[in-house]
Amino acid sequence: MSESFEFSVDAATVCDILNDPDFRVEQALALGEKSATCELDGDDDNWTLKMERVVVRDNLPAAVAKTFGSEQHMTLTETWRATKDGWEGEHEINIKGAPVKVSAKFTLKNVPHGSVYDVSHKAKVSIPLIGGVVEKYIVKQIQEGLAADMRFTSDRLDED
Repeated sequence: MSESFEFSVDAATVCDILNDPDFRVEQALALGEKSATCELDGDDDNWTLKMERVVVRDNLPAAVAKTFGSEQHMTLTETWRATKDGWEGEHEINIKGAPVKVSAKFTLKNVPHGSVYDVSHKAKVSIPLIGGVVEKYIVKQIQEGLAADMRFTSDRLDED
């Protein structure tokens, strides 16, 4: 699954807010997560952002509810690298106790009217018989969550 999100400000401004631990925690809590923490480590050209999040989802599909329950403890690890055109990186989402692997590659670059964040996700669920059903649900959740994150980010940038 690949998606693009456009911002009306330059890539450096978007990069700064996406790598602000306080903003990321505020964003997660504002969008309904039960709890979140965030740390940033590295230098000006390469860094890693790590978030611990607790998400509560009600009304899960039966196949998903059997595997996950309504509360998931997730770790998001993003690795960012400066490039000549902006930034690129990867992120990985791990769900505690679940046979799920979510990974992504992303870029953040300037465009004539601002900047664009392109991301491509992959999800793999290792559960016999129902893995495909769970993967579809996870992909949908990722899409909805990322879109909400990017709207929140865009709205905040537009306020400044």
